[in-house]
Amino acid sequence: LFSSSMIHTNYVDCVKFVGDLILSKSTTNTIALWKPDLSSLPKSTDDQNKTTILTRRKCHEQFVHLHDYQCSDCDVWYVRFGTNTSCNLLAIGNKVGDLRLFHIDTGKYYNLPNMYCSSTIRQASFSPDGKSIFVVCDDSTIWRFDINYK
Repeated sequence: LFSSSMIHTNYVDCVKFVGDLILSKSTTNTIALWKPDLSSLPKSTDDQNKTTILTRRKCHEQFVHLHDYQCSDCDVWYVRFGTNTSCNLLAIGNKVGDLRLFHIDTGKYYNLPNMYCSSTIRQASFSPDGKSIFVVCDDSTIWRFDINYK
Protein backbone atom coordinates (compact mmCIF):
# COMPACT_ATOMS: atom_id res chain seq x y z
CA LEU A 1 0.00 0.00 0.00
CA PHE A 2 1.35 3.43 -0.94
CA SER A 3 0.24 6.86 0.18
CA SER A 4 2.03 10.19 0.39
CA SER A 5 1.17 13.79 1.12
CA MET A 6 4.70 14.94 0.24
CA ILE A 7 4.35 15.03 -3.55
CA HIS A 8 1.92 17.97 -3.65
CA THR A 9 1.13 20.70 -1.14
CA ASN A 10 -2.53 21.16 -2.05
CA TYR A 11 -5.52 19.28 -3.49
CA VAL A 12 -4.74 16.59 -6.06
CA ASP A 13 -7.46 16.35 -8.70
CA CYS A 14 -6.00 14.18 -11.47
CA VAL A 15 -3.71 11.13 -11.60
CA LYS A 16 -2.64 8.72 -14.33
CA PHE A 17 -0.18 5.87 -14.78
CA VAL A 18 2.52 6.23 -17.44
CA GLY A 19 4.02 2.75 -17.45
CA ASP A 20 5.48 2.29 -13.94
CA LEU A 21 5.49 6.05 -13.38
CA ILE A 22 2.71 8.30 -12.14
CA LEU A 23 1.56 11.73 -13.29
CA SER A 24 -0.45 13.69 -10.73
CA LYS A 25 -1.82 17.23 -10.83
CA SER A 26 -2.45 19.58 -7.97
CA THR A 27 -4.10 22.99 -7.78
CA THR A 28 -0.63 24.58 -7.55
CA ASN A 29 -0.03 24.94 -11.32
CA THR A 30 2.07 21.76 -11.34
CA ILE A 31 1.88 18.25 -12.74
CA ALA A 32 4.42 15.92 -11.10
CA LEU A 33 6.00 12.84 -12.69
CA TRP A 34 7.12 10.42 -10.00
CA LYS A 35 7.58 6.80 -9.04
CA PRO A 36 6.73 5.13 -5.73
CA ASP A 37 9.85 3.65 -4.14
CA LEU A 38 8.65 0.22 -3.08
CA SER A 39 12.14 -1.19 -2.51
CA SER A 40 11.95 -1.06 1.28
CA LEU A 41 8.34 -2.21 1.53
CA PRO A 42 8.06 -5.35 3.68
CA LYS A 43 7.32 -8.50 1.69
CA SER A 44 6.11 -11.95 2.64
CA THR A 45 6.06 -15.23 0.79
CA ASP A 46 3.01 -17.38 0.24
CA ASP A 47 4.38 -20.91 0.77
CA GLN A 48 1.66 -22.59 -1.26
CA ASN A 49 2.02 -20.51 -4.41
CA LYS A 50 5.67 -19.47 -3.93
CA THR A 51 4.84 -15.88 -4.83
CA THR A 52 5.86 -12.66 -3.17
CA ILE A 53 3.07 -10.58 -1.71
CA LEU A 54 3.35 -6.99 -0.56
CA THR A 55 2.11 -6.69 2.98
CA ARG A 56 -0.54 -4.09 3.72
CA ARG A 57 0.30 -3.39 7.35
CA LYS A 58 2.18 -0.14 6.92
CA CYS A 59 1.59 2.81 4.67
CA HIS A 60 4.67 3.52 2.57
CA GLU A 61 5.35 7.06 1.37
CA GLN A 62 8.82 7.16 -0.18
CA PHE A 63 8.96 8.18 -3.82
CA VAL A 64 11.36 9.30 -6.52
CA HIS A 65 10.46 12.69 -7.97
CA LEU A 66 11.36 12.81 -11.69
CA HIS A 67 9.96 16.03 -13.16
CA ASP A 68 7.51 18.89 -12.71
CA TYR A 69 5.48 20.29 -15.59
CA GLN A 70 4.46 23.90 -14.95
CA CYS A 71 0.93 24.89 -15.99
CA SER A 72 0.13 28.59 -15.87
CA ASP A 73 -3.37 29.70 -14.78
CA CYS A 74 -4.18 26.18 -13.65
CA ASP A 75 -4.64 26.83 -9.94
CA VAL A 76 -8.31 25.91 -9.83
CA TRP A 77 -9.98 22.69 -8.76
CA TYR A 78 -11.02 20.05 -11.31
CA VAL A 79 -8.79 20.68 -14.32
CA ARG A 80 -7.96 17.26 -15.78
CA PHE A 81 -5.04 16.46 -18.08
CA GLY A 82 -4.89 13.78 -20.75
CA THR A 83 -2.15 11.71 -22.37
CA ASN A 84 -1.99 10.16 -25.81
CA THR A 85 -2.10 6.36 -26.17
CA SER A 86 1.70 6.03 -26.29
CA CYS A 87 1.95 8.22 -23.16
CA ASN A 88 4.62 10.51 -24.57
CA LEU A 89 2.40 13.62 -24.82
CA LEU A 90 0.40 15.34 -22.11
CA ALA A 91 -2.26 18.02 -22.67
CA ILE A 92 -3.84 20.31 -20.08
CA GLY A 93 -6.09 23.34 -20.26
CA ASN A 94 -6.33 26.25 -17.86
CA LYS A 95 -8.74 28.82 -16.46
CA VAL A 96 -8.22 31.32 -19.32
CA GLY A 97 -9.01 28.84 -22.12
CA ASP A 98 -5.47 28.01 -23.28
CA LEU A 99 -4.15 24.50 -23.90
CA ARG A 100 -0.58 23.42 -23.13
CA LEU A 101 0.97 20.35 -24.79
CA PHE A 102 3.99 18.75 -23.09
CA HIS A 103 6.44 16.15 -24.35
CA ILE A 104 6.60 13.92 -21.25
CA ASP A 105 10.19 12.72 -21.81
CA THR A 106 11.81 16.13 -22.36
CA GLY A 107 9.44 18.54 -20.62
CA LYS A 108 9.35 20.71 -23.75
CA TYR A 109 5.95 22.31 -24.23
CA TYR A 110 3.84 24.20 -26.73
CA ASN A 111 1.07 26.66 -25.94
CA LEU A 112 -2.01 26.16 -28.09
CA PRO A 113 -4.13 29.29 -27.64
CA ASN A 114 -7.68 29.56 -28.93
CA MET A 115 -8.78 33.16 -29.45
CA TYR A 116 -12.45 32.11 -29.28
CA CYS A 117 -12.20 30.31 -25.95
CA SER A 118 -11.95 32.29 -22.72
CA SER A 119 -13.63 29.80 -20.39
CA THR A 120 -11.90 27.34 -18.06
CA ILE A 121 -10.87 24.15 -19.86
CA ARG A 122 -11.82 21.36 -17.47
CA GLN A 123 -10.57 18.31 -19.37
CA ALA A 124 -8.32 17.45 -22.30
CA SER A 125 -8.55 14.14 -24.17
CA PHE A 126 -6.56 12.81 -27.13
CA SER A 127 -8.21 11.08 -30.06
CA PRO A 128 -7.21 7.39 -30.42
CA ASP A 129 -4.82 8.24 -33.29
CA GLY A 130 -3.27 11.10 -31.28
CA LYS A 131 -3.82 13.66 -34.04
CA SER A 132 -6.47 15.68 -32.23
CA ILE A 133 -7.09 16.89 -28.70
CA PHE A 134 -10.63 17.55 -27.53
CA VAL A 135 -11.29 19.87 -24.60
CA VAL A 136 -14.43 20.66 -22.63
CA CYS A 137 -15.04 24.04 -21.04
CA ASP A 138 -17.13 25.68 -18.32
CA ASP A 139 -19.26 27.47 -20.93
CA SER A 140 -20.47 24.09 -22.32
CA THR A 141 -18.27 24.26 -25.43
CA ILE A 142 -16.18 21.42 -26.83
CA TRP A 143 -13.13 22.40 -28.86
CA ARG A 144 -10.95 20.31 -31.15
CA PHE A 145 -7.25 21.06 -31.59
CA ASP A 146 -5.52 19.28 -34.48
CA ILE A 147 -1.84 18.63 -33.86
CA ASN A 148 0.94 17.63 -36.21
CA TYR A 149 3.44 16.02 -33.88
CA LYS A 150 6.29 13.77 -34.97
